[in-house]
Amino acid sequence: MKYLLTVLISSLTFVLFAQEPNLKESIFKGHASGYFRSFYMSSHNKGELKDWYALAAGGLLKYETQTYKGFSVGAGFYHSSNLNITDVTEVDPTTGKASRYELGLFDVNDPSRREISLLGELYLSYTHSNHQLVLGRFKYKSPFLNPEDGRMIPTLLQGLHYTFKSTNKKLKAEGLWVSHIGARSTSRFMTTAASLGSYPVGLNPDGSKSLYSNNTASLGLGVASLNYKGDAFGVKFYNYFFENVYNSAFIEPSYTIKGKLTSVIKAQYLVQTKVNDGGNKDAQKAYFQDDMAQVWGLSYGLKTEQNWKFTANYNFVTKDGRYLFPREWGREFLFTFQKRERLEGAANTQAWMLEVNKVWNFKKKGAIDLSLGYGQYYRPDAKDFENNKYAFPANDQLRLDLFWFANTSKKGLSLELLFAYKRAIGETYDNPNFILHKVDMLNSNLIMNYKF
Repeated sequence: MKYLLTVLISSLTFVLFAQEPNLKESIFKGHASGYFRSFYMSSHNKGELKDWYALAAGGLLKYETQTYKGFSVGAGFYHSSNLNITDVTEVDPTTGKASRYELGLFDVNDPSRREISLLGELYLSYTHSNHQLVLGRFKYKSPFLNPEDGRMIPTLLQGLHYTFKSTNKKLKAEGLWVSHIGARSTSRFMTTAASLGSYPVGLNPDGSKSLYSNNTASLGLGVASLNYKGDAFGVKFYNYFFENVYNSAFIEPSYTIKGKLTSVIKAQYLVQTKVNDGGNKDAQKAYFQDDMAQVWGLSYGLKTEQNWKFTANYNFVTKDGRYLFPREWGREFLFTFQKRERLEGAANTQAWMLEVNKVWNFKKKGAIDLSLGYGQYYRPDAKDFENNKYAFPANDQLRLDLFWFANTSKKGLSLELLFAYKRAIGETYDNPNFILHKVDMLNSNLIMNYKF
């Protein structure tokens, strides 16, 4: 970290004290951006199990210089404050467990902290023709490694990022090396290996608690990707190499048939293979313990000229092994993913999900975006730890996500109202550890953003 800061501070010093008028202009006439956010969340659990409520406020202040001879510098400062409407550190007396969702508004590694301040972005960028190279701390979005910006502070990366975009904008290639990760809902950057375990670690296949937290050895994470989007055919390919732990290769082809009713057909395939000992020679302390995991998916979407969109989605995790990707690193972009619901940690699992989306644009008076989703997630039995890392019963989920934007550019004021209801459709054995935060619960959210 100190070497990265030395390079960037030296670059900033050179820029600030430079005498060229054009260079000074590129510095002081840069672009300021950011947002203010307030976030209310509550979780209502079954029966006598504890409910939680939380309210946070904070945001982002970012500044990026103009480009000078291909170079620019950017910095972004993030903040979150716990307004303390309730004590989120209180645990459920029945299970002894703390809040699952509400703590994500603050520091999951230190729930008692009232404030989080993080220099989340600090980078030097160089652009030439169709190429860009970024060094430092930055945002990055991909199917599994991404900001997952659904709380107060997103997941941010530290490393080196290269991007190529073809002139016709149909092809994009990227290469990425990540040394450190500022995981969502934490207050500092950690090495990729050390970042594991900020979120619940789940269970080993034998039912014992996973011990990979602080016991994983890795030099870092490498990502290579290729995205092609033609008039009809498109394909996304990503390969994630977590050194000494495992490799994940993901491909998603798509085909679009345009007309009054536009159809989009997509498929997904993810294959994961162990590298060396999966992170530790002791299997009880290894992050990836299976030799392989595979996930398949299909999706069909239909969009009308009136901005209605309907999708039918399916995913299948094979019996080969538990599909794993650190939750600290982002949300999964599997077809059946919904906010507050994912398949990570499961093997021998099938899921389907239907979604309806409608957008109303009111010219300069803003927009409304409505999304309604319903899915069923057929995991193995909650006691089948070999195939169910987090001991989740099979469940369904109904989700309502409503956005209001003050203007169609989505700058300025916006509101989001999100409800997610999860119901058990598998056996819970009346065990509160299989119910709390998992099934027979309602999660409610009201988020206000002001972007500038």
